[in-house]
Amino acid sequence: MRPRPVAASVDELVAAASSRSPMTAVDSKSGARFERVVIDGAAFVLKHVDHRDDWIMRQCGDIGCVPIRLWEAGVFDLLPDCIDHATVGAAREQGHGAVLMRDVGEWLVPPDDTPLMPADHLRFLDHLAALHATTWGWHDTVGLVPVANRYSFFGPEAMTCESALGFPQPVPRARDRRVATGSTTRHPNSRTRSGPSATRRGRCSTRWPTRPRRSSTATPSSPTPAPVPTAARCSSTGR
Repeated sequence: MRPRPVAASVDELVAAASSRSPMTAVDSKSGARFERVVIDGAAFVLKHVDHRDDWIMRQCGDIGCVPIRLWEAGVFDLLPDCIDHATVGAAREQGHGAVLMRDVGEWLVPPDDTPLMPADHLRFLDHLAALHATTWGWHDTVGLVPVANRYSFFGPEAMTCESALGFPQPVPRARDRRVATGSTTRHPNSRTRSGPSATRRGRCSTRWPTRPRRSSTATPSSPTPAPVPTAARCSSTGR
């Protein structure tokens, strides 16, 4: 992995931009802010990485700005050729920052409910398998999201945080509403676990690992890439 430089501010990262404008990401549910940026006539997308906007960062305790850390530590070098992360730069300032990506919107799955063809699903599975095969045996030594934190989504502490903020984002707000009304759906074959074993399992999800763990994914969460020509690579922008 080859480390990359990180700009000292978002303004420095896009200092060469001829235009910047707010972007509405229709399919984004994290609350992160986006901008359309033009640099030397080319289109880019600027994603702001800030826990004050992004509820997913708050839920998993991301205080290190994982998308920025991935770029900075060179983790993207682990990706197979079939995945294009599209990132070209990053910036960090005072606990937040941004990542700059090529605009690959034309290759992404459209933000609607149009069914995907089986061949598309199979290709996505192939690319995910390639990602896992490429990163098999890799251990997180750069400080990403600990395994235990991934199980904290919608946990009591995380929801208490969102409640204190007034549930600014719709996904945690909807989850809270479903819990409050008792409308959560359970599979008919599921069983309710109770007793001491359940308590012990619950506590496990709040522990931090004492040693590096094998990573199941090497990239931040991202949308599924849309069908692309044979000569192109499937794209994943973290959007």
